[in-house]
Amino acid sequence: MSKLTRKISTTFWRWWYRHHPEPSRFTEEEALTIARKHKLEEEVAMAMKQGLTPDEALKDWDIYPE
Repeated sequence: MSKLTRKISTTFWRWWYRHHPEPSRFTEEEALTIARKHKLEEEVAMAMKQGLTPDEALKDWDIYPE
């Protein structure tokens, strides 16, 4: 595989994973229920409005259940 082919392939997969994230384990309602228990409902809702998935919003506030 040439350097150019490898670079194109790597660039493509970086783009793919950025635009096709893994599906979220929680729905928005479930994430808000979890956030409500920690008194962070408004913050998590705001994070999801800004484009984070429910999982990412919970992880951002360190309340993602393991």
